[in-house]
Amino acid sequence: MNLSPSTRLYAAFALSLASVAGVGGYAGFRLAGAWGSLTGAAVGTAGMLLGAKIAMALAGLRVEDSVRAALGDGRAEGTEDTVLMGISLYKAASFPLTPGGVSPHERQVRRTVAYRLAAHDGLPLAVRVAAAEALEVIDESRDVQQARSALNALALAIYNRRGAVHDDEVH
Repeated sequence: MNLSPSTRLYAAFALSLASVAGVGGYAGFRLAGAWGSLTGAAVGTAGMLLGAKIAMALAGLRVEDSVRAALGDGRAEGTEDTVLMGISLYKAASFPLTPGGVSPHERQVRRTVAYRLAAHDGLPLAVRVAAAEALEVIDESRDVQQARSALNALALAIYNRRGAVHDDEVH
């Protein structure tokens, strides 16, 4: 007869539970007679079930942590994309297509948001450095081409980091 592993596991658990109940019942009978055997069997069974519950909970947590570590949860990629978008919006406010198209207040708000996003703790170091360089170029330069190049460097840093992460997952 060929039984599946889960069926064998359930059978082993049922056998273990019956054994613990039997041992608890015998110990209870030796200590306190007939009522002691019932109490001993109940205490033994409850102890076994509690131990199984704790073991399953701990195993489940370990599996969840392993899966989360292997796959990631996508937050890093989302944060990187948000930083790129925030800095792009700040660049657009710093170099508007039409003169006077962006108010100084809006430019300052976009600058504040971009700096806060770039300082996020969840960013990898390479992306954080590239974001800081892009912000510096946008702040200090009046050349649109330099700002575009800095944003391209940031996008490339994000792309390279993702490629390195995915290469590690494959190998």
